[in-house]
Amino acid sequence: MTTLLLDDFLNEFKAVNALHSKRSPRLDEMRALQRKGMALAEAEADLPALLQPLASTALALNDSETLVALYEKALDQGMTLDGPQMSLFLKGCERLIGTQKPLAERAEALRRRLLASDKLHPNMALRLSILGKSQAEVIGLLKAVPAEARGPEQTIALATAMLEQAESSENGELLAEAITCIDQNLPVLEARGAHSRLLIWLSVLVSGRALFLAHAGLADTSMAPALAAAERLDDRLRQPVTVLAALLDEAGSTGTSHRFRQAWAAINTEACWRHEFADGLTFRATVLEEVLAALEAGQTDNVPPASVALRLFRCMGQCEEFWLDPAWRETVLRRYAVLTAHIPEPRRMVIQGICHLASDAQEAADEAFAQRRGAEHNAAFNGSGHMTFLPSASVEACLSGPPADPSLLPEACDFKFIKPIQPQSRSCLTIACADPGYLAKFYENYTRSLFRQDPEARAHFHLMGDVADVAPELMEQIMAEPRVSLSSEKPPIKAPYYYATTRFLRAPLFMEAAGGDILLTDMDIKFMEAPSALAPNWRRNGSIGMRLYDKIRSFNAQGYIIMRTPRIETWGTLNASCLYLADADDARLFADYLSRVSHFALAKFRHSGNSNWWIDQNVIFAALRAAMQRRETLRIFNLLDVGIPFGAFRINEKAVLPARGQHPAMPRI
Repeated sequence: MTTLLLDDFLNEFKAVNALHSKRSPRLDEMRALQRKGMALAEAEADLPALLQPLASTALALNDSETLVALYEKALDQGMTLDGPQMSLFLKGCERLIGTQKPLAERAEALRRRLLASDKLHPNMALRLSILGKSQAEVIGLLKAVPAEARGPEQTIALATAMLEQAESSENGELLAEAITCIDQNLPVLEARGAHSRLLIWLSVLVSGRALFLAHAGLADTSMAPALAAAERLDDRLRQPVTVLAALLDEAGSTGTSHRFRQAWAAINTEACWRHEFADGLTFRATVLEEVLAALEAGQTDNVPPASVALRLFRCMGQCEEFWLDPAWRETVLRRYAVLTAHIPEPRRMVIQGICHLASDAQEAADEAFAQRRGAEHNAAFNGSGHMTFLPSASVEACLSGPPADPSLLPEACDFKFIKPIQPQSRSCLTIACADPGYLAKFYENYTRSLFRQDPEARAHFHLMGDVADVAPELMEQIMAEPRVSLSSEKPPIKAPYYYATTRFLRAPLFMEAAGGDILLTDMDIKFMEAPSALAPNWRRNGSIGMRLYDKIRSFNAQGYIIMRTPRIETWGTLNASCLYLADADDARLFADYLSRVSHFALAKFRHSGNSNWWIDQNVIFAALRAAMQRRETLRIFNLLDVGIPFGAFRINEKAVLPARGQHPAMPRI
């Protein structure tokens, strides 16, 4: 009986966990699942089988108390933790650092017990020993161990940490120290098979830093120590493509497992895909073709073919050649189409559909996606962008005529202005939508950062819910602040995807009330620059500004040139967090298209049972394509080229290299 209950629990865990996400949390189901699993654990069921799902559930619920208790019980029973179980414990400990002192002390006691075990894998022992320490502390701790006493895992960790530190700093001496560390420990690194990855990574940093200095017109004196150390280690380190060629040649002919091992190290070195460096285009194309050839030959050195195929899928779009040379792209796509056979269903069909988008074959893509939509696929694809993809042809009918679902109309949702917008024709009004909880959580950060940048700015908030559910203190702030206005509606769909799409659904109403330019934004942002400071430049460039990843772009960042390529999937080629609409006829037309496509998409997918995570991006893509096909004269521009008032990095920094290439499915702007 206990075995049957355990099997039922494990099956239920897989189903609920697949549907749980930040955008569509299923907390009630997760709590019920946790209670069921804990009851089994108390009944002395198979704890080794229960530990991983219960720990994962506790992490999802932020239930540190249960997590710690589970691992105390496991160690008391003499369990030896496997890799996934250890990883979940480490994640839980990281959350407890500096908080909940009694609980943190219990977690620390567990950490000590694990470190004292003679059954602990050296890599896990290392991760436990450096838990909670800063990068500098980790480096200091590992350096303090005498070289002759340092284990291989510690040596690899030290070299890795030093390279990470050098990559995040403009200090050339840090790079020189990392090179010296690798040079001194090369025999150990070679013996453990880590030298290829580290040498490639190191070469990319040396070359990338030199390229940045050359483009910025700066002297390379800060790089002198690093260059000298690089030449001592290997005089080819300034040319990553030469380092790669040497490693490949030493490993034998193309399509062999030894050669694959070197290419696999390169394809999994993130710096290769992040930085611009000398001959980077050739380097990345070579790596991709080597891994393609190895998978075609079936020589993947014990790496599961499905893992290789999935890594290739992500890296195809990170090759400049993919977006610059249509012939090369089509050749790679044809070869890759055969290799998707290694990817198990139902994922294979979705990836094949995404690959169709790289050729702008939208109907073929949607046909593939349609076979992997529906309630039976929600567990596997909760929040996947293909679930709400809208090919251009499908939205054509909704651009004119009455909407299909009257329940989404403003009057049906009791749309109204609680505190009307005060029209000011030359002011750019920022607009954000939120339910009562999100409004309470982010109102202060939003308005404080906006008004700090521009005391004369105006902000409008659209509440999706009942005003009575907003805290009285917050409503008093809103009503008393002359720069803030408020509207509301009763959401016909109470789900995060509706809240994310509402700004587009109601865009025409906002434009009409604003009497000037508007900027539609996320609620959870922090302004780094005043929209009013950027607005004159926006107006000079066009009437409709959106954040598009349609081309290859490069930016300054921490002494390197960072490269950003388009995503193959069209919902990843744009960002819904920022949309500028000027007080102009073509912007009003585009707002109408946005509203109509939003209405169409919400009506089409509202009963899917999916979280519909990417629906807002799919709406923008479909509306953009439709608008450009109907009115090629629309003055649309890319905010990435002009400036955005918020973001993780200063988006208005001048690109070091010009935008280049083009996603075939994206309109040319």
